[in-house]
Amino acid sequence: MHSLTADPVVEQGSLAAAFDQIAPLLPPLLMSPTSFDHSRRVGALFPLHAVQFFGFECRLGEGAAQSTDCALNLSPKGARLLAADAIGSGTGTWQRIGGFYRRWQQTHADPFADAASTWLEFDAGEADPAPNLLFGYWPDEPQTARPWDWMQHTLFPELFDGAYSAALHDSLDRAFRACPAGTGDFQIGVMLSRPIQAVRLCIFDLPLAAVPAYLDAIGWAGDRAALDHWLAALAPHCDFIGLHFDIAAQAFPHIGIEPNFRSGSWSRQPHREGRWAGIWQALSDGGVLTPAKHAALLDWTGHQHVVLDGVPRLLLRGLSHVKLVLAGDGRAQAKGYFGIALRDVEQGG
Repeated sequence: MHSLTADPVVEQGSLAAAFDQIAPLLPPLLMSPTSFDHSRRVGALFPLHAVQFFGFECRLGEGAAQSTDCALNLSPKGARLLAADAIGSGTGTWQRIGGFYRRWQQTHADPFADAASTWLEFDAGEADPAPNLLFGYWPDEPQTARPWDWMQHTLFPELFDGAYSAALHDSLDRAFRACPAGTGDFQIGVMLSRPIQAVRLCIFDLPLAAVPAYLDAIGWAGDRAALDHWLAALAPHCDFIGLHFDIAAQAFPHIGIEPNFRSGSWSRQPHREGRWAGIWQALSDGGVLTPAKHAALLDWTGHQHVVLDGVPRLLLRGLSHVKLVLAGDGRAQAKGYFGIALRDVEQGG
């Protein structure tokens, strides 16, 4: 468990105050002291009301590095603050994040109503927290005016600060347009704090029968046999499998495989969703999940009644999902995603 030290940077009312509440329950097996300090510094940047979910990513295999990234799921108030450049330095990457939220506001019939579909992710190795950006993309959503051509000619060039290369544009265009008809559930990630220019394209409604043709169309050169093995092992235990591709001048040979459920995250915790057992077993059989980390994730789930800024709150601890990352040569690594959410406590009369 982690101990706390005074941090003058943390302002009263920040997310760090909620993070402090879970410190005694957070085993170093899931988050090293260095990653703990990094996550707390990130939390100090955001007011409590700006965030709906504060999530963490840990590697689940034997001997896997304990570097734990963190990510924030924004609330409408948080998105509004970012659009006003009221969080972060207002320069560099933060400036581009602010520009994104201003564009996102302008292209929705109810500004900031879909803020919860956006995330800021922070790599643990960064000395100063610098955000990467991920957001849900549903091109046919009637409340939005975000056609793919607008994404390609307006949003991506701005996110890459005018340096959106023709090679990335064409490769990403090919990956998007190769999706079969009816595919429309995406998440897009732009890793602004990383040196390589690439876009993460996550597809959550690609039929498994269509996967081979899609891989051919985008020129994916990873290990097909290993991918087929893991898809077969995980598919029986979930509602859908998301596939995560990193796209640069071409599709990278590694791939992310995310088994998941359609119901909301708090109704599909392992004690309520029995199919988790099959996912755990598949990961264990594949040698990418240790018993100790499995137990630590299960022990993490629960809730606490806390008082923050004099207001009673319910702090939920839970799991989001797991992801298998398959290297180009077929080697696999599993990651677990867990975190906390704050809820208001209704007061009786």
